[in-house]
Amino acid sequence: MSRNSRFFLFSSALVLVVGLCTGVVAYFGGLPTNASTLSNGPDELRYVPANAALVGYANVRDVMASDFRQKLRLVLPDGNQEGQAEFQRETGINIDQEIDYVLAWMTPPSADGQEPDGLVMLRGR
Repeated sequence: MSRNSRFFLFSSALVLVVGLCTGVVAYFGGLPTNASTLSNGPDELRYVPANAALVGYANVRDVMASDFRQKLRLVLPDGNQEGQAEFQRETGINIDQEIDYVLAWMTPPSADGQEPDGLVMLRGR
């Protein structure tokens, strides 16, 4: 076995052991492992049931103000503006300026054939 092969083998083993040890410490050390136990999320996370299979969150204000979105608006056609204008006409809500974040969750279908439940929450002004 060459010197480079041994170095690669020992480095790989070291990375694997460090990763596994970190995972074990995080699991048994009581670190939060799901979104509902984190304290830095929105208050509405308390409405998410424990059996939720899908949880989504988007900070709309940050997305609307991002450089990526500004660049995307330059590339995409203005057909997007029609949809936003129609949404504002129908609901009275300006997505760009009035919505702070969106939180959505969905539960899996139950074994007895019951349809999945879900909820979408918007927070804004």
